[in-house]
Amino acid sequence: MKLTEYQDLHYIAYERLPMRTTMVPYEDRASALSGMREASRYYLNLNGVWQFAFIEGPRNLPEDICSIPCEHTMPVPGCWQFHGFGQIQYTNVRFPIPYDPPHVPDDTPMGFYKRSFVLPRDFEGRRTVLRFDGVSSCYYAFVNGEYVGFAKTPHLCSEFDVSRFVHEGENEICVLVFQWSDGTYLEDQDMWRHAGIFRDVSLLSFADARICNVKTLCDFDPKAKKGILHAEMKVKGAKDVQVTLLDEENGKVLYEEKVHISKEKGEVNCELCDILPWSAENPKRYALLLEIEGQCECVRVGFKRVEIIGNVFYVNGVNVKLKGVNRHDTHPELGFFTPVEHMKQDIFLMKRMNINTVRTSHYPNDPRFLDMCDEYGLYVVDEADLECHGVVMFESYNYMATNPIWEKQFVDRGVRMVERDFNHPCIVMWSLGNEAGYGCNHAAMSAAMRKLDTSRPIHYERDEKTESADVFSIMYDGLEWIEQNLKIHHDKPYFQCEYAHAMGQGPGNLEDYWQMYYKHKQIMGGCVWEWADHGITRYTKDGEKYWAYGGDFGEHPHDGNFCVDALTYPDRTPHTGLLEYAHVLRPVRIEKIEETEGENACMKVRVRNMYAFTDLSCLSGHWKVTDGYKVYAQGEINLRTRPGKSQVITLPMPRYKGIATLDFEFAQRYDMPYAPAGHVVARDQILLAYPAPQAAFCAFAPAMDLEAAEEANGDITVRGGNFVIRFDRKGLCAWEEDGHALILDGHGIRPNFFRAPTDNDSNIKGKWLEYDLDRLENRCENMAFGYDDSGERVNVRIESVLYATGYPPTFRVRQDYVVYGDGTVTLNVAFTPAKKLDFYLPRVGLRFAMPKGYDRAVWHGRGPIESYKDKKTAAFIGVYSAQVKDLHEPYVRPQENGSHEDTYACAVTDNTGRGLMVTRPMKGTFAFTAHDYTLENLFKAEHTCELKKEPLTEVMIDGEMGPLGSNSCGPEPLEKDRLYLGERREYTFILRPVNGQKGTFRQAEEALMGRF
Repeated sequence: MKLTEYQDLHYIAYERLPMRTTMVPYEDRASALSGMREASRYYLNLNGVWQFAFIEGPRNLPEDICSIPCEHTMPVPGCWQFHGFGQIQYTNVRFPIPYDPPHVPDDTPMGFYKRSFVLPRDFEGRRTVLRFDGVSSCYYAFVNGEYVGFAKTPHLCSEFDVSRFVHEGENEICVLVFQWSDGTYLEDQDMWRHAGIFRDVSLLSFADARICNVKTLCDFDPKAKKGILHAEMKVKGAKDVQVTLLDEENGKVLYEEKVHISKEKGEVNCELCDILPWSAENPKRYALLLEIEGQCECVRVGFKRVEIIGNVFYVNGVNVKLKGVNRHDTHPELGFFTPVEHMKQDIFLMKRMNINTVRTSHYPNDPRFLDMCDEYGLYVVDEADLECHGVVMFESYNYMATNPIWEKQFVDRGVRMVERDFNHPCIVMWSLGNEAGYGCNHAAMSAAMRKLDTSRPIHYERDEKTESADVFSIMYDGLEWIEQNLKIHHDKPYFQCEYAHAMGQGPGNLEDYWQMYYKHKQIMGGCVWEWADHGITRYTKDGEKYWAYGGDFGEHPHDGNFCVDALTYPDRTPHTGLLEYAHVLRPVRIEKIEETEGENACMKVRVRNMYAFTDLSCLSGHWKVTDGYKVYAQGEINLRTRPGKSQVITLPMPRYKGIATLDFEFAQRYDMPYAPAGHVVARDQILLAYPAPQAAFCAFAPAMDLEAAEEANGDITVRGGNFVIRFDRKGLCAWEEDGHALILDGHGIRPNFFRAPTDNDSNIKGKWLEYDLDRLENRCENMAFGYDDSGERVNVRIESVLYATGYPPTFRVRQDYVVYGDGTVTLNVAFTPAKKLDFYLPRVGLRFAMPKGYDRAVWHGRGPIESYKDKKTAAFIGVYSAQVKDLHEPYVRPQENGSHEDTYACAVTDNTGRGLMVTRPMKGTFAFTAHDYTLENLFKAEHTCELKKEPLTEVMIDGEMGPLGSNSCGPEPLEKDRLYLGERREYTFILRPVNGQKGTFRQAEEALMGRF
């Protein structure tokens, strides 16, 4: 048997049945209503352990394919790379094979699968259909030694009529899978290149009289509040079909009719008054039952209208914002195979994180994922299995899109997606694919899809002139460009299918984007790239778990860690970026209007309902006034704010002290499938302005006589009653308190301009390394000390020049220390550029290390999660404590992490409370980081298992930490957030030993704030 179809563009499939909506034949109403495939007598799941052989190239195939000996086994569904066969490989743009379309290499890997099955008695004498839900990249199927069919397109199902090949008793099925085919050039998505039978395989049984297909269009008229049911049926061997529309929640029958079948077709058209519309917020579904003798089908339908009026996108008459993510099928131990519970885990987490939209990047998902989006409520942008990004390396981006020889494949992938997924109410847009250029093939594809469905708009980002698409879309459009594009493309809704790149630490500026989205009705919203890191679970020789990425398997080519670029870790643990996103998407927002002081002090705020269809009575609200240590007042809030509206409420304000906040929390009143009652959906915080006067605090210890001296080596030593502080030519280098070292020898206070680059620093880090920010040389120009006029303080000044090897001086740094008799130290540090720098910096601050054992941190500032200038809205001001090891955020590729913005005070201590506190005067704030490893080791590590704990705690105190952005693929940080050192910057820090046996963190903080 000659096999040529796998690299022949004239062949898409052989003997494949026409695509239909996803249906399983059930024998009666009860089994159909169950929604479980296994409840049908006419469904046989063929998943399990199959016999397997791995073959390197079709030249090694025998004439009789089914005679291939199988010495191994392989789970189905599964990917053979996870079971010891073939090469695990990750590429993004570049094709994983030589560019020679439509040809693939002679040694294209193949997997030969074989298993036996017994034809159930209920199948005998009936029509038997063999169904594959997903196989990569193409395959040939055989039953009992006979060739039954061939198909391409991995992420769409294919069915074959095998009635004449099966027989009573035991049968054998064989499948020959090619990893590469001509389809590979259209499947160049940013992903691991796995292969195999990765979705379900099954047999379906049909009688001569059978319901072949059902297509439903359930419209909703928002003005008349009516549902419009339209259904088309293809039925063979029956004259009539009993059609029933049922509300399963109360058992009410809303519609019943016996529909006559003519020329194998039947239709239902009716209007219904007692209908609730479907939306992601309220995913109301109804059961549409179709019955003939011996078969019943149940289609869960939702009544919904998607429309574009002018340049605004509406769902059920409401301007809805798509608050989305891009999602791949990915599992850290299974690859493309995503079990149903794993899909549900994704959906439930999205719902808990206030996400309402999924773009199925970049191929149709398992139909059961869509079933769950229907059930639990997520809008879906359903995307065709089409991307040929790698062509940009050799041809015009539009080469395949404009070459007619590819038209048949383009159209097939779009049309069959619509035919399969037509019935799902969750789908609000069809997408023509991703990064495949644009041309006549897309136009043909779009036209063919519109013939099938005009109820949903079409999206395609590369259609820059919106010739085939209904919405204008662009990826990673910076905020400064969005306003301009809205003017240029003023006639279409604007959708950012990818707008923030969540790779590693980040993304930044999510709040800025959503302020822009809420400002313009024309903007539909957008989807963050992407949902889950694609890391693959691996273990070191010592059994330590880590996640591998591109290049870790010796593959060529590869694109490194670009596959770990998401809002969750591979196991779906949220990154802090997802927590930030959930906060940005919160359904309730609080805005301060006015705070008054005096006898009748109060706070007036505006409560905004960000839901499109839900009033706020579904949430319980709570408010409190707190300074992080004490709650001064609190109460409940009961709201009935209508969707999209706001209301003003006034709250009484108590007399509070110090830095206080008004905190709000809104939680679900009722249990939901994805979260129990009490799940917090929104929080907000307002910093209060009018604290009550409070008495000044005294220092913990009386002032002692100070002695200062210059040592033989030039160091300066200052001694007090119970402390010794030493300075070298770089800064404060040693500090002992009651005989305990607070600063680790050799790790004194030093200026610091560097961070371990984040993935989103990838384009700017070259400048940082060019100027040796990670290894700046120090030259001391001046070092002096003296007593002040009272003799109760010692002043130490150190002036230095910092520079990169081979370069002129980069920075001038002046450190002015004041040592007080009670052991308090103030440091005023001035950073001045010695030359004009044409790039922004990662940070401007100080670093030092404390000895092992100082492994706890307490701080008053943003927390408990990490926060950065453009990623901090989810971190609220409060008082927090944690072990230093828990301040680490374990990004798959280690990088800058764990900083805390807007910190008023922090202390790093041992388990007795002894340690060092840092604050700034006059309620000033800074960013702090504390880790049990050094910056150098963080920078060096490529995987989490390579980042080892060290016998120290390194502390960073930053006058300013640079922003994050999402420039690994998306925009740089906003200009307003970038940290330029164009002129001198000065910061003052206050450092003081603390002792938990002598006072609390609060007392220490208030003492310093009252004093400075």
